[in-house]
Amino acid sequence: MTVLTTDVTKVIDTLRDTTPFIETAQLIVDETLTDTTLSQARKDKITIYLAAHLVFITESQGLVSAAKTQFQEVYRLASDKGFASPYGKTAMQLDTSGKLAEIAQGGSHLRALFSVIQQRQWRQDRVLNW
Repeated sequence: MTVLTTDVTKVIDTLRDTTPFIETAQLIVDETLTDTTLSQARKDKITIYLAAHLVFITESQGLVSAAKTQFQEVYRLASDKGFASPYGKTAMQLDTSGKLAEIAQGGSHLRALFSVIQQRQWRQDRVLNW
């Protein structure tokens, strides 16, 4: 079976043309899962969920979760953990050979570390009048 745009849009709600995402997902499946014993039907499902994963990280700019406390904001990107989106996790679950999980464990080698510093609020009595 050839994976179609309609197959992907049944999984993820998007107005994007999913063709480039399908092509990329198919490339990953072809290069990673060709020599496995997985059926073609299972590989097609993996392609669909990988394409949905790629759409998801594109539309959310890779943001999987965010948390904010009084002192910091923490963002977790899908690229930090391989296929960390719900769609990528489903693709990994469908891959009983474990090849996608191996790729995911490698993660991204490029990391960004930053902190958000809140602007300090000055008390009125500290303002000097010129």
